[in-house]
Amino acid sequence: MDTLLNKLWRLNIICCAGIAITTVYEMSGITSLLFYVSFLITAACLLLCLQKRISGYSANTILLLMLLVAAGLFSVLQGGFRFAYLKKFIIYITTLSSFFVATKTRVSGRTVGVLLGSNLVVSLVYILRSRAAGAYIQQYLWLFFSNPNFAGMWLFMSAVLLVVTVVLVKKRFWRAILLVITGYLTYLSFQTGSRNIWFSIGYAAVLCVLCIIAKKSRFKKWQLFVVDMFPLLFVFAYMFVISKDLVTESVSDIIVSDGKTITSRFAIWRNAFEFIGKYPLFGAYSVIGGGSGSFQLHNTHVDMWAAYGTVGLVLFLVYIYRIMKEVNDSCNTKGAMFALAGFMCMTLMGTAEASLYATGMGMYIYVSSFLLLANYMNQRGKNEDRISLN
Repeated sequence: MDTLLNKLWRLNIICCAGIAITTVYEMSGITSLLFYVSFLITAACLLLCLQKRISGYSANTILLLMLLVAAGLFSVLQGGFRFAYLKKFIIYITTLSSFFVATKTRVSGRTVGVLLGSNLVVSLVYILRSRAAGAYIQQYLWLFFSNPNFAGMWLFMSAVLLVVTVVLVKKRFWRAILLVITGYLTYLSFQTGSRNIWFSIGYAAVLCVLCIIAKKSRFKKWQLFVVDMFPLLFVFAYMFVISKDLVTESVSDIIVSDGKTITSRFAIWRNAFEFIGKYPLFGAYSVIGGGSGSFQLHNTHVDMWAAYGTVGLVLFLVYIYRIMKEVNDSCNTKGAMFALAGFMCMTLMGTAEASLYATGMGMYIYVSSFLLLANYMNQRGKNEDRISLN
Protein backbone atom coordinates (compact mmCIF):
# COMPACT_ATOMS: atom_id res chain seq x y z
CA MET A 1 0.00 0.00 0.00
CA ASP A 2 2.83 2.41 0.82
CA THR A 3 4.38 1.62 -2.57
CA LEU A 4 1.17 2.70 -4.32
CA LEU A 5 0.87 5.76 -2.09
CA ASN A 6 4.40 6.83 -3.03
CA LYS A 7 3.62 6.40 -6.74
CA LEU A 8 0.53 8.59 -6.34
CA TRP A 9 2.50 11.20 -4.38
CA ARG A 10 5.10 11.33 -7.14
CA LEU A 11 2.35 11.91 -9.68
CA ASN A 12 0.92 14.69 -7.52
CA ILE A 13 4.34 16.31 -7.13
CA ILE A 14 4.79 16.20 -10.91
CA CYS A 15 1.32 17.75 -11.27
CA CYS A 16 2.31 20.60 -8.93
CA ALA A 17 5.52 21.25 -10.86
CA GLY A 18 3.53 21.11 -14.08
CA ILE A 19 0.98 23.60 -12.73
CA ALA A 20 3.76 26.05 -11.83
CA ILE A 21 5.59 25.69 -15.15
CA THR A 22 2.49 25.84 -17.37
CA THR A 23 1.28 28.88 -15.41
CA VAL A 24 4.42 30.90 -16.04
CA TYR A 25 4.40 29.81 -19.69
CA GLU A 26 0.71 30.79 -19.98
CA MET A 27 -0.70 27.34 -20.87
CA SER A 28 -3.94 27.80 -18.91
CA GLY A 29 -5.71 24.76 -20.36
CA ILE A 30 -2.98 22.37 -19.21
CA THR A 31 -2.76 24.14 -15.85
CA SER A 32 -6.47 23.57 -15.18
CA LEU A 33 -6.27 19.94 -16.29
CA LEU A 34 -3.37 19.19 -13.96
CA PHE A 35 -5.17 20.96 -11.12
CA TYR A 36 -8.25 18.78 -11.47
CA VAL A 37 -6.15 15.64 -11.87
CA SER A 38 -4.44 16.45 -8.57
CA PHE A 39 -7.85 16.39 -6.85
CA LEU A 40 -8.46 12.83 -8.05
CA ILE A 41 -4.98 11.69 -7.05
CA THR A 42 -5.33 13.17 -3.56
CA ALA A 43 -8.75 11.54 -3.14
CA ALA A 44 -7.23 8.18 -4.12
CA CYS A 45 -4.41 8.71 -1.59
CA LEU A 46 -6.93 9.47 1.14
CA LEU A 47 -8.91 6.30 0.39
CA LEU A 48 -5.72 4.24 0.58
CA CYS A 49 -4.74 5.84 3.90
CA LEU A 50 -8.16 5.08 5.37
CA GLN A 51 -7.52 1.40 4.70
CA LYS A 52 -4.31 1.41 6.73
CA ARG A 53 -4.08 0.50 10.38
CA ILE A 54 -4.85 3.73 12.19
CA SER A 55 -3.98 4.70 15.77
CA GLY A 56 -6.44 6.32 18.17
CA TYR A 57 -4.87 9.76 17.61
CA SER A 58 -5.18 9.44 13.84
CA ALA A 59 -8.72 8.10 14.13
CA ASN A 60 -9.70 11.25 15.97
CA THR A 61 -8.01 13.34 13.28
CA ILE A 62 -10.07 11.53 10.63
CA LEU A 63 -13.21 12.24 12.65
CA LEU A 64 -12.26 15.92 12.71
CA LEU A 65 -11.79 15.87 8.94
CA MET A 66 -15.24 14.35 8.46
CA LEU A 67 -16.77 16.96 10.74
CA LEU A 68 -15.03 19.66 8.71
CA VAL A 69 -16.55 18.20 5.54
CA ALA A 70 -20.03 18.04 7.10
CA ALA A 71 -19.92 21.54 8.60
CA GLY A 72 -18.45 22.99 5.42
CA LEU A 73 -21.03 21.36 3.18
CA PHE A 74 -23.80 22.69 5.39
CA SER A 75 -22.40 26.20 4.98
CA VAL A 76 -21.97 25.83 1.22
CA LEU A 77 -25.39 24.34 0.53
CA GLN A 78 -27.32 26.93 2.54
CA GLY A 79 -27.49 28.94 -0.69
CA GLY A 80 -28.71 25.99 -2.74
CA PHE A 81 -26.68 23.53 -4.81
CA ARG A 82 -24.41 25.31 -7.29
CA PHE A 83 -21.09 24.04 -8.61
CA ALA A 84 -19.66 27.56 -8.27
CA TYR A 85 -20.14 27.20 -4.51
CA LEU A 86 -18.41 23.82 -4.43
CA LYS A 87 -15.15 24.69 -6.21
CA LYS A 88 -13.59 26.61 -3.35
CA PHE A 89 -14.87 24.04 -0.86
CA ILE A 90 -13.28 21.21 -2.87
CA ILE A 91 -9.92 23.02 -2.81
CA TYR A 92 -10.29 23.54 0.95
CA ILE A 93 -11.08 19.90 1.76
CA THR A 94 -8.52 18.54 -0.69
CA THR A 95 -5.84 20.66 0.98
CA LEU A 96 -6.78 19.45 4.47
CA SER A 97 -6.94 15.84 3.24
CA SER A 98 -3.47 16.09 1.72
CA PHE A 99 -2.07 17.11 5.11
CA PHE A 100 -3.49 13.97 6.72
CA VAL A 101 -2.26 11.74 3.88
CA ALA A 102 1.26 13.20 4.22
CA THR A 103 1.37 12.28 7.91
CA LYS A 104 0.31 8.68 7.14
CA THR A 105 2.65 7.94 4.23
CA ARG A 106 5.86 5.98 4.71
CA VAL A 107 7.94 7.96 2.25
CA SER A 108 10.49 6.44 -0.13
CA GLY A 109 13.79 8.02 -1.15
CA ARG A 110 12.59 8.06 -4.75
CA THR A 111 9.61 10.22 -3.80
CA VAL A 112 11.88 12.64 -1.95
CA GLY A 113 14.16 12.77 -4.99
CA VAL A 114 11.22 13.64 -7.28
CA LEU A 115 10.10 16.34 -4.82
CA LEU A 116 13.48 18.02 -4.44
CA GLY A 117 14.35 17.64 -8.12
CA SER A 118 11.03 19.02 -9.34
CA ASN A 119 11.25 22.00 -7.01
CA LEU A 120 14.77 22.74 -8.24
CA VAL A 121 13.57 22.65 -11.86
CA VAL A 122 10.59 24.88 -11.04
CA SER A 123 12.88 27.34 -9.24
CA LEU A 124 15.16 27.57 -12.27
CA VAL A 125 12.12 28.11 -14.52
CA TYR A 126 10.99 30.99 -12.28
CA ILE A 127 14.43 32.59 -12.56
CA LEU A 128 14.47 32.16 -16.34
CA ARG A 129 10.92 33.47 -16.87
CA SER A 130 11.49 36.46 -14.60
CA ARG A 131 13.61 37.87 -17.45
CA ALA A 132 10.83 37.44 -20.03
CA ALA A 133 8.93 40.37 -21.52
CA GLY A 134 5.70 40.95 -19.61
CA ALA A 135 6.88 39.25 -16.42
CA TYR A 136 6.45 42.55 -14.56
CA ILE A 137 3.27 44.58 -14.07
CA GLN A 138 4.68 48.09 -13.77
CA GLN A 139 7.45 47.52 -11.19
CA TYR A 140 5.98 44.33 -9.68
CA LEU A 141 6.91 40.80 -10.75
CA TRP A 142 3.76 38.80 -11.47
CA LEU A 143 5.49 36.04 -13.47
CA PHE A 144 2.21 35.35 -15.34
CA PHE A 145 0.39 34.21 -12.18
CA SER A 146 -3.03 35.74 -11.48
CA ASN A 147 -1.42 38.61 -9.51
CA PRO A 148 1.91 39.59 -7.90
CA ASN A 149 0.80 38.45 -4.41
CA PHE A 150 0.09 34.95 -5.71
CA ALA A 151 3.42 34.90 -7.56
CA GLY A 152 5.15 35.87 -4.30
CA MET A 153 3.57 32.92 -2.50
CA TRP A 154 4.70 30.39 -5.12
CA LEU A 155 8.21 31.83 -5.25
CA PHE A 156 8.55 31.90 -1.49
CA MET A 157 7.19 28.36 -1.12
CA SER A 158 9.87 27.04 -3.48
CA ALA A 159 12.52 29.10 -1.68
CA VAL A 160 11.57 27.59 1.70
CA LEU A 161 11.60 24.10 0.20
CA LEU A 162 15.10 24.85 -1.10
CA VAL A 163 16.17 25.94 2.40
CA VAL A 164 14.99 22.60 3.79
CA THR A 165 16.87 20.90 0.95
CA VAL A 166 20.05 22.76 1.92
CA VAL A 167 19.67 21.46 5.48
CA LEU A 168 19.21 17.88 4.29
CA VAL A 169 21.81 17.43 1.54
CA LYS A 170 25.23 15.93 2.28
CA LYS A 171 27.68 17.68 -0.02
CA ARG A 172 28.83 21.24 0.56
CA PHE A 173 29.02 21.86 -3.19
CA TRP A 174 25.28 21.24 -3.57
CA ARG A 175 24.54 23.31 -0.49
CA ALA A 176 26.44 26.28 -1.94
CA ILE A 177 24.64 26.02 -5.30
CA LEU A 178 21.25 25.69 -3.62
CA LEU A 179 21.92 28.65 -1.33
CA VAL A 180 22.67 30.88 -4.33
CA ILE A 181 19.43 29.79 -6.05
CA THR A 182 17.51 30.24 -2.80
CA GLY A 183 18.88 33.74 -2.33
CA TYR A 184 17.92 34.80 -5.84
CA LEU A 185 14.45 33.25 -5.52
CA THR A 186 13.95 35.17 -2.26
CA TYR A 187 15.02 38.36 -4.04
CA LEU A 188 12.44 37.65 -6.78
CA SER A 189 9.75 37.16 -4.14
CA PHE A 190 10.54 40.69 -2.91
CA GLN A 191 10.21 41.92 -6.48
CA THR A 192 6.54 40.93 -6.44
CA GLY A 193 5.89 43.74 -3.95
CA SER A 194 3.90 41.35 -1.75
CA ARG A 195 4.05 42.56 1.84
CA ASN A 196 2.94 39.10 2.92
CA ILE A 197 6.40 37.89 1.89
CA TRP A 198 8.02 40.37 4.28
CA PHE A 199 6.12 38.76 7.13
CA SER A 200 6.81 35.27 5.83
CA ILE A 201 10.57 35.77 5.67
CA GLY A 202 10.44 37.04 9.25
CA TYR A 203 8.50 33.93 10.30
CA ALA A 204 11.01 31.70 8.51
CA ALA A 205 13.92 33.38 10.28
CA VAL A 206 12.30 32.92 13.71
CA LEU A 207 11.50 29.25 13.02
CA CYS A 208 15.05 28.60 11.81
CA VAL A 209 16.43 30.08 15.03
CA LEU A 210 14.06 27.91 17.08
CA CYS A 211 15.27 24.84 15.19
CA ILE A 212 18.92 25.72 15.80
CA ILE A 213 18.66 26.51 19.53
CA ALA A 214 16.17 23.75 20.44
CA LYS A 215 17.67 21.23 22.88
CA LYS A 216 15.45 18.51 21.43
CA SER A 217 14.69 17.95 17.76
CA ARG A 218 11.10 19.12 18.10
CA PHE A 219 9.00 22.16 18.85
CA LYS A 220 7.22 22.78 22.14
CA LYS A 221 3.44 22.48 22.19
CA TRP A 222 2.94 26.17 22.94
CA GLN A 223 5.00 27.04 19.86
CA LEU A 224 2.72 24.91 17.68
CA PHE A 225 -0.28 26.59 19.29
CA VAL A 226 1.08 30.08 18.54
CA VAL A 227 1.67 29.15 14.89
CA ASP A 228 -1.85 27.74 14.67
CA MET A 229 -3.45 30.88 16.11
CA PHE A 230 -1.10 33.61 14.86
CA PRO A 231 -2.91 34.62 11.62
CA LEU A 232 -6.07 35.31 13.64
CA LEU A 233 -4.22 37.09 16.46
CA PHE A 234 -2.51 39.27 13.86
CA VAL A 235 -5.87 40.34 12.44
CA PHE A 236 -7.16 41.35 15.87
CA ALA A 237 -3.99 43.36 16.56
CA TYR A 238 -4.05 44.96 13.10
CA MET A 239 -7.72 45.97 13.36
CA PHE A 240 -7.12 47.52 16.79
CA VAL A 241 -4.03 49.47 15.68
CA ILE A 242 -5.63 50.80 12.48
CA SER A 243 -8.96 51.67 14.14
CA LYS A 244 -7.11 53.62 16.84
CA ASP A 245 -4.83 55.30 14.26
CA LEU A 246 -1.74 54.16 16.16
CA VAL A 247 0.57 53.81 13.14
CA THR A 248 3.06 56.65 12.90
CA GLU A 249 3.74 58.38 9.58
CA SER A 250 7.34 57.15 9.49
CA VAL A 251 6.27 53.51 9.89
CA SER A 252 3.57 53.97 7.27
CA ASP A 253 6.09 55.39 4.79
CA ILE A 254 8.24 52.27 5.16
CA ILE A 255 5.35 49.82 4.68
CA VAL A 256 3.28 51.60 2.04
CA SER A 257 3.99 50.98 -1.63
CA ASP A 258 2.23 52.24 -4.77
CA GLY A 259 -1.43 51.32 -4.63
CA LYS A 260 -1.01 49.43 -1.34
CA THR A 261 -1.89 51.53 1.68
CA ILE A 262 -1.31 50.27 5.18
CA THR A 263 -5.09 50.20 5.70
CA SER A 264 -5.81 48.14 2.56
CA ARG A 265 -6.84 45.05 4.54
CA PHE A 266 -8.90 46.97 7.09
CA ALA A 267 -12.06 47.33 4.99
CA ILE A 268 -11.89 43.70 3.80
CA TRP A 269 -11.56 42.29 7.30
CA ARG A 270 -14.13 44.69 8.75
CA ASN A 271 -16.66 43.48 6.17
CA ALA A 272 -15.71 39.89 6.99
CA PHE A 273 -16.46 40.47 10.68
CA GLU A 274 -19.83 41.94 9.70
CA PHE A 275 -20.62 38.67 7.89
CA ILE A 276 -19.43 36.72 10.93
CA GLY A 277 -21.73 38.77 13.19
CA LYS A 278 -24.73 38.03 10.97
CA TYR A 279 -23.94 34.34 10.40
CA PRO A 280 -21.91 33.30 13.46
CA LEU A 281 -22.35 29.51 13.56
CA PHE A 282 -22.02 28.19 9.99
CA GLY A 283 -20.87 31.24 8.08
CA ALA A 284 -21.96 33.25 5.07
CA TYR A 285 -20.53 31.22 2.21
CA SER A 286 -23.51 31.80 -0.08
CA VAL A 287 -23.45 35.57 0.53
CA ILE A 288 -19.77 36.55 0.38
CA GLY A 289 -18.58 37.52 -3.07
CA GLY A 290 -22.11 37.73 -4.37
CA GLY A 291 -22.63 34.04 -3.78
CA SER A 292 -20.16 33.05 -6.49
CA GLY A 293 -17.89 31.05 -4.20
CA SER A 294 -14.93 32.78 -5.86
CA PHE A 295 -13.60 34.83 -2.98
CA GLN A 296 -10.75 34.88 -0.51
CA LEU A 297 -10.47 37.31 2.37
CA HIS A 298 -6.67 37.63 2.50
CA ASN A 299 -6.26 35.72 5.76
CA THR A 300 -6.79 31.97 6.10
CA HIS A 301 -8.46 32.17 9.51
CA VAL A 302 -10.77 35.07 8.71
CA ASP A 303 -11.63 33.35 5.43
CA MET A 304 -12.55 30.11 7.25
CA TRP A 305 -14.49 31.97 9.92
CA ALA A 306 -16.55 34.08 7.52
CA ALA A 307 -17.19 31.26 5.04
CA TYR A 308 -17.76 28.32 7.40
CA GLY A 309 -18.66 30.02 10.68
CA THR A 310 -17.34 29.60 14.21
CA VAL A 311 -17.97 25.85 14.06
CA GLY A 312 -15.84 25.54 10.94
CA LEU A 313 -13.06 27.76 12.31
CA VAL A 314 -12.74 25.84 15.59
CA LEU A 315 -12.63 22.50 13.75
CA PHE A 316 -10.04 23.92 11.35
CA LEU A 317 -7.78 25.21 14.15
CA VAL A 318 -7.92 21.93 16.06
CA TYR A 319 -7.25 19.94 12.90
CA ILE A 320 -4.16 21.95 11.86
CA TYR A 321 -2.79 21.77 15.41
CA ARG A 322 -3.21 17.99 15.49
CA ILE A 323 -1.46 17.58 12.14
CA MET A 324 1.54 19.59 13.37
CA LYS A 325 1.58 17.83 16.75
CA GLU A 326 1.52 14.33 15.26
CA VAL A 327 4.55 15.04 13.07
CA ASN A 328 6.31 17.00 15.81
CA ASP A 329 5.91 14.17 18.34
CA SER A 330 7.80 11.88 15.95
CA CYS A 331 10.64 14.32 15.20
CA ASN A 332 13.97 12.71 16.08
CA THR A 333 16.39 14.70 13.90
CA LYS A 334 17.10 18.35 13.18
CA GLY A 335 16.34 17.65 9.53
CA ALA A 336 12.81 16.54 10.40
CA MET A 337 12.36 19.59 12.61
CA PHE A 338 13.44 21.93 9.79
CA ALA A 339 11.02 20.20 7.41
CA LEU A 340 8.15 20.66 9.87
CA ALA A 341 9.24 24.30 10.26
CA GLY A 342 8.71 24.65 6.50
CA PHE A 343 5.11 23.52 6.88
CA MET A 344 4.63 25.87 9.82
CA CYS A 345 6.02 28.73 7.74
CA MET A 346 3.45 27.98 5.03
CA THR A 347 0.72 28.05 7.69
CA LEU A 348 1.92 31.45 8.88
CA MET A 349 1.96 32.71 5.29
CA GLY A 350 -1.83 32.72 5.62
CA THR A 351 -1.57 35.89 7.74
CA ALA A 352 -2.26 38.15 4.76
CA GLU A 353 -3.37 35.70 2.04
CA ALA A 354 -5.90 32.86 2.01
CA SER A 355 -4.97 31.44 -1.39
CA LEU A 356 -3.78 28.08 -0.04
CA TYR A 357 -7.34 27.11 0.93
CA ALA A 358 -9.18 29.18 -1.66
CA THR A 359 -7.48 29.53 -5.03
CA GLY A 360 -4.20 27.69 -4.49
CA MET A 361 -3.99 25.97 -7.89
CA GLY A 362 -2.09 22.94 -6.54
CA MET A 363 -0.01 24.83 -4.00
CA TYR A 364 -1.24 22.41 -1.33
CA ILE A 365 0.92 19.61 -2.83
CA TYR A 366 4.24 21.31 -2.12
CA VAL A 367 2.95 22.52 1.27
CA SER A 368 2.03 18.92 2.20
CA SER A 369 5.44 17.82 0.99
CA PHE A 370 7.08 19.48 3.99
CA LEU A 371 5.24 16.94 6.15
CA LEU A 372 6.40 14.16 3.81
CA LEU A 373 10.00 15.31 4.23
CA ALA A 374 9.64 15.38 8.02
CA ASN A 375 8.31 11.82 7.97
CA TYR A 376 11.13 10.71 5.69
CA MET A 377 13.81 12.09 8.00
CA ASN A 378 12.12 10.52 11.01
CA GLN A 379 12.19 7.15 9.23
CA ARG A 380 15.92 7.47 8.50
CA GLY A 381 16.84 8.47 12.04
CA LYS A 382 19.81 10.35 13.46
CA ASN A 383 22.45 8.21 11.77
CA GLU A 384 21.16 9.08 8.29
CA ASP A 385 20.17 12.69 8.78
CA ARG A 386 21.46 13.77 5.35
CA ILE A 387 20.44 12.84 1.84
CA SER A 388 22.33 12.80 -1.45
CA LEU A 389 21.34 14.57 -4.64
CA ASN A 390 23.66 12.37 -6.74
